[in-house]
Amino acid sequence: MNKALKFNFFALIFLCCYFKLNAQITLTHNCGPLIKTTDHSCTYTNIYWARDFLLSDYGIDSNEDLVLTEGQVAISYTTWGTSIKFNIYEIDDNFPDSFSTATLIGSSQAQTLPYTSIQDPNATVITVNFQDPIIVPANVDRILVEVKKLVTTNASSLAHIAGTTNDTGIS
Repeated sequence: MNKALKFNFFALIFLCCYFKLNAQITLTHNCGPLIKTTDHSCTYTNIYWARDFLLSDYGIDSNEDLVLTEGQVAISYTTWGTSIKFNIYEIDDNFPDSFSTATLIGSSQAQTLPYTSIQDPNATVITVNFQDPIIVPANVDRILVEVKKLVTTNASSLAHIAGTTNDTGIS
C-alpha cells in the first residue's frame, strides 16, 4: 500500500506537511510565524538547505512506500533567474557523518523562483508540484529533505531563505 503525501518545507527552519490517507500529518522541527532572513547564496554557486526527518516520529509506517508529490519553501528574497529543486535522501542514525549523495531517493524538477523585493517585509512561500512523485521505499526510516539553489548563468541569481521564530531541530 502506498501513502500519497504532500510536504511543505520552509527551508532550513520550517515544517513539512504530509497527507496520509486523506488525514493530515505535520512533520515539523519548528513553529511560529515566518520571518525574513539574510541567509543567502552566492551568485554562481549551488547552495543547499536541508532538514532531517525520522518518519516514525510522525506516525509514518516503515512497511509502506511514502509518495511525495509537492514541496514548499519560504523565501525572503530572490533575484531574476533563480531556481531551486528538492532532493530526498535516505539517511541513517550516523548522519551527518555517514551522508552520501549515493543515497539519493529522488529529485523534483527545477522550479524558477519569482522575483521578490528585498524591501518586501514578508517571506514568500513557493510551491513546487513534483512532475514525477518521489517514492520513499518501505523500510526507509529517516530522510533528508534538501532544497538546492541551482547555479545559473544570471550573475545576480541570489536567494535568501526564510525562517521561523522557533527552531527545534538540526538543519
